[in-house]
Amino acid sequence: MGEGEVTGFTRFVKKYDEYKYLAEFFGNELSPGAIVKDKEGNTLNTIHMMATIGVGLFGTPGVNADYFGWAGDVMTGAKNIYDYKRRMDVSREEAAKEIIGVNTSISSCSLDDLYSDVDSYNIMKRYKGSGGNTPGSYLISIFEDYYTRGNRNRFKDFYDSLGGKSGFAEYVENTLSEYILKKVLGGNAGRYEIKAAGNRFVEIIEEKAR
Repeated sequence: MGEGEVTGFTRFVKKYDEYKYLAEFFGNELSPGAIVKDKEGNTLNTIHMMATIGVGLFGTPGVNADYFGWAGDVMTGAKNIYDYKRRMDVSREEAAKEIIGVNTSISSCSLDDLYSDVDSYNIMKRYKGSGGNTPGSYLISIFEDYYTRGNRNRFKDFYDSLGGKSGFAEYVENTLSEYILKKVLGGNAGRYEIKAAGNRFVEIIEEKAR
């Protein structure tokens, strides 16, 4: 996500009554890299979350919203896997374990990213289910409810919504795109790095969804 997109989304949140209270909910100010912690102490990047939710709600024609959330992070993680594999002379699978779901400076698909991605998806799904943009369905209410109790099963809800045991792994594999990785994200990573990143992502989500 570019700085211009973040700035534009911040202005949007503050402009409309339905959304501007999110700034108060997350500490009075929305700024790039705004970091908060939920009640369990998990770190969340609120700008990342709300930009993902914004794309999911208002859409970009012809573009899967997942690419602005979990899928985009996994594909960026594939780039990190390529670089780490070459630098450390390890297998793609070994590199994936050091990159995907690990909070290090070398990871663009950290554990913190996964919490933000999963919460973004779950909150967006709840908002759409509430009817969205109708009286009483303010997004802030969804946030409040979610972080009061709804996030306790965040990974299971995410996992089940995307196919669960019978379809989650297939959904992840079918969503990740070598075309987008190369044309949008750039670099030398390709299908094998995507496969390693996707498999590790599935492993982590399945483990946390139990």
